[in-house]
Amino acid sequence: MMILISLSAFASTSILIYEFKSTGLDKATTDAVLELFKSNLAELDYSTMEAAEGEICNDDACASAGAQKHNTQQALYGSLAKLGDKIIVNIYVTDRSGRSVHTDKLTSQTVEDLDVVVERLSIGIAEGKKAGEVIDKTNITMTETEEPKRQKNFYTVGVKIGYRFPLGDSYGKEQMWNYEAVAMYEIEKLFVEGRGYGCSGGDVTAFGLSIGAYYIFSPKDFSPYLGGSAGIEWVMDMPYIVEEGDSFYTAGGASGDGPAITFGGGIIAFQTYDFHLVADLRYSLVFVGEADIDWDEKEDMGIQHSLSFTIGIMRKDIGGDRSSGLCCMPW
Repeated sequence: MMILISLSAFASTSILIYEFKSTGLDKATTDAVLELFKSNLAELDYSTMEAAEGEICNDDACASAGAQKHNTQQALYGSLAKLGDKIIVNIYVTDRSGRSVHTDKLTSQTVEDLDVVVERLSIGIAEGKKAGEVIDKTNITMTETEEPKRQKNFYTVGVKIGYRFPLGDSYGKEQMWNYEAVAMYEIEKLFVEGRGYGCSGGDVTAFGLSIGAYYIFSPKDFSPYLGGSAGIEWVMDMPYIVEEGDSFYTAGGASGDGPAITFGGGIIAFQTYDFHLVADLRYSLVFVGEADIDWDEKEDMGIQHSLSFTIGIMRKDIGGDRSSGLCCMPW
């Protein structure tokens, strides 16, 4: 008995889906919306059943009667209305007792955008939320891209500022300010980042260029990301240790360059908005090797290790979108 109770607790919700009342749209579009709701709800672990062809409900009493007849827990009915160039989708979910479980409405700018609209409405049904609460950068409708806060753009540029913390004897133990100019190309779960940066502290100055890829764990407004980059860094006026007999002292003026590798991640905020806020922590290794300390002398500086923490603001290029090419880069 306990096993049966446990299994029933994890059983999927059964739902009867009625054909939507349609105004100004052809039957093929109405049928397509019905199929989209069936497939989306099935992916969300619903057990779906379709009402008889041509059977339409306009109220909760009709829907609950259908749920009782077909022995489902819930019933979904709704309407599609074409208003100018827009298509308004209304949905209603009722349980078998006649209680309204969920209502929502979303507007599609085109017929092609209906798949995004149905996906958002289906997630809203499953999570008990309005469609506006389940938005992420993968399911923004064309109507929402017209709002100033949300865009489908992919090219993002911005600046970061923070601090670089040397590890061990790296960079002569000089802590440095860190300034970055960043360009990002975003896709659903990844962004490719190109950056130029400069660091200064004490007598040490460093400049670098890198390109990397970072995995975004969620398309929601706030998400962690993790990845790495590679590039080159130039270091100037770096202190180094000089050994004379049994004595050691610090000298200065070593200058060199070498490959740089960085690993790290952070938090990206407001992904669906024109402006992102970012905060990240990265560990870097710079393989300086032999550095110039005089016109004809060199010093082996080995690998320079450091941690850097930066915060910044990024702005999406208003001209770019999912189908755009490099012509739309802001520069």
